[in-house]
Amino acid sequence: LYSPRGMFTGILFSVNTLLKSFLKREYGFEKSITINYPLDQYHYSDRFLGMPELTLDDKGKSICISCDLCIEICPTTCLHLTGKEGEEPSDFSIDLASCIYCGYCATICPENAIVMGQNHILSAHHEENLTLQFDEWKAFSTRK
Repeated sequence: LYSPRGMFTGILFSVNTLLKSFLKREYGFEKSITINYPLDQYHYSDRFLGMPELTLDDKGKSICISCDLCIEICPTTCLHLTGKEGEEPSDFSIDLASCIYCGYCATICPENAIVMGQNHILSAHHEENLTLQFDEWKAFSTRK
């Protein structure tokens, strides 16, 4: 089906293209489209919302008052809160696997207890590891 001359020509063409591409990238004539992660980090725009974070007071307690507004407005129901209204929640968790980082929870919070952070690199080996319980979520949070 294939002639030896055609196969040889195809191989030479492929090697030629590969060498040209390698030399252009190696000597700076062509910029690579990938980054050397994790040594180089991609700079995200400040408008690009990262992971929701809790705001903590000086003692490390959340300033959340358990008003449930974030639970009601969340389009993916990724937030789960239990607690008496007006007090710090007894349990507050977020499922980062279903969160779409829309920022509605941060926008509606009357106490600014939830803010959108700049943490964009989130990964886990198992989906259930992307659910942060209250204490785990506090570890990612900011102080007021």
